[in-house]
Amino acid sequence: MAADLSFDVDLYERQLREDKRKRQAKARRDWESQKERTRASFEKLLVALGGARCRLCSSPKRLSVHHVLPRRYDVARLSWTQRVKRYWEEHLVGVHLQVLCLSCNGSDGATRVKRLLGLARRQRKSRRR
Repeated sequence: MAADLSFDVDLYERQLREDKRKRQAKARRDWESQKERTRASFEKLLVALGGARCRLCSSPKRLSVHHVLPRRYDVARLSWTQRVKRYWEEHLVGVHLQVLCLSCNGSDGATRVKRLLGLARRQRKSRRR
């Protein structure tokens, strides 16, 4: 008696689609949990740096981490998770960081921070003769 080797293609394709859906759902859940863990880690970092408010204007919205002494690295190459991890590492090593809102951390905000810390150079008035 020969073995029945019939193959149900429809059943196989349905199983493949179901497996794909399960993999996608798991990937989505993993991504969401990673996002939540990063957000929680960032909030803990803000508290560790002195509170969840901008140090200059006391705004609680759109907060960022500011390096008091400028650091150069390409932020565009780092994911949000990598940036938060790097901020934690820098904080634990002793790099001077502070919490600023995005508007205070902008180009005019950097000057304001330097002025508050006494690091800004005074501009000399040009003398015209």
